[in-house]
Amino acid sequence: MEADLTAASVLSAELLGIRKLLKELGVKNLEPTPPRVDNQAALKQLDGESSSKKAKHIDVRVKFVGHHTKKVVLKPEYRERAAMPADFMTKALDAPRLAELRIEIGLC
Repeated sequence: MEADLTAASVLSAELLGIRKLLKELGVKNLEPTPPRVDNQAALKQLDGESSSKKAKHIDVRVKFVGHHTKKVVLKPEYRERAAMPADFMTKALDAPRLAELRIEIGLC
């Protein structure tokens, strides 16, 4: 779960930078950006619904995402593990699944 929380906070920082750039380019009324998480326990922590004594060392990261969630800038969402397109970068996959994910993200 620590990896999920760390990844969500890093992704959120990147998304906030992209949102800032879009605003500077004149894009208005941006909808909340949905970072997707495949760990329901991590999602509950990001939404502020729960906390873990084991995760106190990454509490700042969780609060960072939670702060921007409350400001309705970010809206973390659950996505099933089988539907995560980033799996091709983080897991050993069989050839058919790898080909499927490459098509989904536009690499072929």
